[in-house]
Amino acid sequence: MVIADPHVLASSLVEDGSAMEDMMSKQRKMLHLSEEIFLALVDTALAHQPDVLLIPGDLTKDGEIASHNLVAEQLRKLQAAGIKTLLIPGNHDIGGKAYSYMGAQTNAVETLSDNQWETQYQFVYNQATAKDPNSHSYVAEPLQGVTVLAMDASHNDGEGFVSDETLAWVLQQADIANTKGNMIIAMCHWQILEHVDNGGVTPESGRLTNADNVRDALMAHHVHVI
Repeated sequence: MVIADPHVLASSLVEDGSAMEDMMSKQRKMLHLSEEIFLALVDTALAHQPDVLLIPGDLTKDGEIASHNLVAEQLRKLQAAGIKTLLIPGNHDIGGKAYSYMGAQTNAVETLSDNQWETQYQFVYNQATAKDPNSHSYVAEPLQGVTVLAMDASHNDGEGFVSDETLAWVLQQADIANTKGNMIIAMCHWQILEHVDNGGVTPESGRLTNADNVRDALMAHHVHVI
């Protein structure tokens, strides 16, 4: 099962009023329902019992600690139910500016810092069989014969980018998985392939800045699913 970009805004940060209405009028996400939707997705996972759940980033609206706490609490329920849950940060998950919307007031709130990410989701990183020293990337084997390459690419001034050091590490892990004969599933928040809509390629803003290099390198190392 894959849940991408839930952008959870904890209901504890929201109170009906002009502040929330003004924020909602300027963007397309259903943030007023994001917590409810996420809880429903968790219930769906519990009902269907997938072996593995992958979440490739943007767990929260803008990295609010309250939203991360809510997400982590729910994901621990999945772990307790035997559903292996793996995730990677997106560009809305760490640092930046975040707010609560209480009546007519918009107030800044605390966000998760880069050095808090792995502690917040320690129950995920505990599953790692190897960890990249240069990013939040890691590799896990949630099922026998399956390797998940989780690639962190969201720390380059708001643009997706995989550093040369991290890419080299990822490719090394792919080679190890291939030696084992494992099926490899890669996971990254930013797009590596172009998205196509109605016959045309969508804007490049969601792609890694070095997408083509990463794509070609992964394919050369027999990574065919992302």
